[in-house]
Amino acid sequence: KAVFIPLGAPGDEVLCRVVQEKSSYARAEIEELLIPGEGRREPPCSYYGKCGGCQLMHLELPKQQECKRSVIQEIWRNRQPVIPQLPAELPEFGYRSRVTFQVLPDNAGLGFMHRNTNTIVNISDCLLFHPLIRQIMPWLREELLPQLSRAGLAARKITVVAGDRGPAAVALELCRRLVGRASVLWPAGARDRGLRFSDVASAAGPGVSATAT
Repeated sequence: KAVFIPLGAPGDEVLCRVVQEKSSYARAEIEELLIPGEGRREPPCSYYGKCGGCQLMHLELPKQQECKRSVIQEIWRNRQPVIPQLPAELPEFGYRSRVTFQVLPDNAGLGFMHRNTNTIVNISDCLLFHPLIRQIMPWLREELLPQLSRAGLAARKITVVAGDRGPAAVALELCRRLVGRASVLWPAGARDRGLRFSDVASAAGPGVSATAT
């Protein structure tokens, strides 16, 4: 029976605990790493292992690429006559140009879901993000979220898209339906920092508008 172990590495010898068992497979969690496999490393991110935003940072880059190619081959096997190929060289960091953050209750922060839970891990940076997204993260946390709170708006998700030539686009998905009319003000000088307001999702109701200043 196959046993799937998150955050494991090829060649690892581990002491693990089975957390889910099915007829054809089981899932387990690592209790103790006895002998590390080739290519395992200390993750360069302090959130890794709790944040569910990525799964391979405990591996050196060549091992990450090897795992990704293996996954692609497994997914496409028997589905297409030609299996897509990954580029020969993939960047290790800075390649995620589209990110959707989960927002903590009361706009208290943003991040990704804790692995295997519904809890949000509050993050202030991520090595995988496009440099422009990393650049505006302090603005999202320190200006946009407090501004939404002052306007009486509760955000569910924030999506940021960074282009190689253009500014970052920020989209909000709001979870609180408002009575009456409210406006989300786009601070003066935002465009100078490579920002543009993309959309305020209709989840907040037709009474919510976005105003650029």
